[in-house]
Amino acid sequence: MLIGLSSIFFPQENVEVSVRKIADLGADCVEINCDLPHFPPGPINEEKKKRLRDALRETGLPSSLHSSFFELNLGSGYPELRELSRSRIKECIDLSSFLGSSPIVIHPGYFPSFEPELRSKAKERFMEDLDIILTYAKARGVKLVLENIQSPYFFGFEFTEMFSICQNLSLPFCLDIGHAYIMQGICGNSDREYEIARGIDKLSPFLSHIHIHDNHGLKDEHLGVGEGNIDFSPIVKAIRRVGFEGKIINEGWEGTEDVSFKLSNLRKLFGLTWC
Repeated sequence: MLIGLSSIFFPQENVEVSVRKIADLGADCVEINCDLPHFPPGPINEEKKKRLRDALRETGLPSSLHSSFFELNLGSGYPELRELSRSRIKECIDLSSFLGSSPIVIHPGYFPSFEPELRSKAKERFMEDLDIILTYAKARGVKLVLENIQSPYFFGFEFTEMFSICQNLSLPFCLDIGHAYIMQGICGNSDREYEIARGIDKLSPFLSHIHIHDNHGLKDEHLGVGEGNIDFSPIVKAIRRVGFEGKIINEGWEGTEDVSFKLSNLRKLFGLTWC
């Protein structure tokens, strides 16, 4: 397995500078976050693509890519937003292919109501869009993974539904541990870590990528490991038990402070030493 950092740890820098700083910290890999602040709305600049590719080549860092997600919604009831969402994610897939980044992480669609008939139709639209995006990625040799989100409005919120989606489309899964911890609390489970470990066992045939960060169980804080309430021990044991060998990306929103310490803590958690 590879331990890495998201480019959003350095939000004030150009994305290629962020990659170089992450390499200097000794990370095994990097995840390019293809959204604000590094990638504003609009076409992705060709020169930026080349600078980013050069930075990845110079550092030798393996990379994954997180597709744009702010304000996007696959399966939206508004055709214009639905088309924009597909188009932007396709552009991110093209960037992933250009950079040689694998996998590319996408968010599920969502519907802000639990009215059964409306939600069922929204999920049908989402599944249609997801199939289109998956076909587009496969044609370009890009591996796409679907991430679990902490809000019950999102499809795949609970592990049982995520398993069904992945199984129906033979789609790889990105486990976001922080999101899963919040989800288990919303579902009323007292032993959240045990339920996450059980979910890892069930979803292991599809588990291909991991996002890791901490929180206090109520909101998506994206703290460093050990800064919130999550007991990662049973989760790490489950990850090892299923033989996971992919990338584990530490996502942080709080800026550059103590990034080296956060990376060191993550390595210790998985019993890894510096190369």
